[in-house]
Amino acid sequence: MVMMLRGWAKFMYEDRVILVAAGDCVHQRPGIRHFLLDYSADMEYLEVIGPADFGSIPGRWRL
Repeated sequence: MVMMLRGWAKFMYEDRVILVAAGDCVHQRPGIRHFLLDYSADMEYLEVIGPADFGSIPGRWRL
């Protein structure tokens, strides 16, 4: 999930471009191809990822 706190960003989800502005919230389904295409200088966002299965990261982060 991405919640845009300030500014704006253009994301590409698969083959679709989405403009996300301050106050918008977007659900990124698992496995979807996504890219950040463009953003404002003041862009600030919160990204929440779950479940937190980061087995590919070695060391203490392994769950």
